[in-house]
Amino acid sequence: NRVTGALAACFATDAVELTEDAAMRKQMSQSLLEANGHLGAGRLQQARIAFETACLAAYAAGDVFNPLEWGAAILGFTSLVLGVGDWPLLHGKAPDELLLAAIESAESAQSRSRTLEGQLLMLRSQALFNKPAKTITDLDAAIEARHQAIGRLIEGAVEDSPWTLEQARSWLTSAQDEGSLLSTQLLDQERMQKHLETLAGSPADEDQFELLFSQWASPREDGTSMTVHDFAERFIEVASRLKRKVDKAPCSAPCEGGLPGDASVLEKELVALVARDGAGSWKSKAAELRMKESLKDHAENISTMSLQLLWQKLKPKLQKVIGADEQMSCGHSCSTCPTRKDCQVHDSLKDIEDVN
Repeated sequence: NRVTGALAACFATDAVELTEDAAMRKQMSQSLLEANGHLGAGRLQQARIAFETACLAAYAAGDVFNPLEWGAAILGFTSLVLGVGDWPLLHGKAPDELLLAAIESAESAQSRSRTLEGQLLMLRSQALFNKPAKTITDLDAAIEARHQAIGRLIEGAVEDSPWTLEQARSWLTSAQDEGSLLSTQLLDQERMQKHLETLAGSPADEDQFELLFSQWASPREDGTSMTVHDFAERFIEVASRLKRKVDKAPCSAPCEGGLPGDASVLEKELVALVARDGAGSWKSKAAELRMKESLKDHAENISTMSLQLLWQKLKPKLQKVIGADEQMSCGHSCSTCPTRKDCQVHDSLKDIEDVN
């Protein structure tokens, strides 16, 4: 009886700890969303407090927090404190130490975001340069972090690009044809982006494209420019070493996640994008959705924040159907879906479930 009682007490303690961890994960997720809202509205002090709350909730949750959300919280908090010249300790760690921990955590995530990693590396470089009583070792680390950041941001821009390896290789093949202007004609950033978007039939994120072009193009007397041939070569070189979701075989029946029959066109299109690319990269998702003919009447209302909020709204509905393994309109359940290994909806919900 004593053993049984001890085991029961142990299980009860574990259950309480799991409940507390879940509460901390939920608080981190909610605080991060609030922080981004404050930041977008220019309420910097409120944003700092919310980012700090998210960071502390992650530490309280132990090792079960979402590393990408935690990285975003650390990025937001440290960028705001460094922006006003502060150097506070958070959970006993200085800004450069917080950023290093966030970088290591983000790099170990099951679904990495190289753009986030690059942003963290760049901010750590800034932190080390501005560190009180910095040493030569700190300065060397700052220079190395900046170098790594540029490479990681380039990888992130290519990773998030909607353009496939197959498309880029076709551009290169066309450019190599004898007499093709694609191998000799120099284009500036705006003309290059428009030209490639026309060839690919899908838009690129303007900021991400600007990053790639600024790093790959050469300055000339008449401005910075490069050929389609050179851009395609560099794009292929980076994309080939990444396991990009966009280069996977497309689903034969795009997942609708068990949405109800009265789901809106936007809800269906959003879930289809998550099925293809996973949750996140909301800015590029918003750009792609605004280009869709089926959403032309709603384009002005589609933004990064509106998609995040819509996804938060849809998650419980999708989780209910997928968790119960119910049959969806395609005739499959999640467990019997022939494209489950490529579909990102299940994993996206699982990741979110871990932080709710």
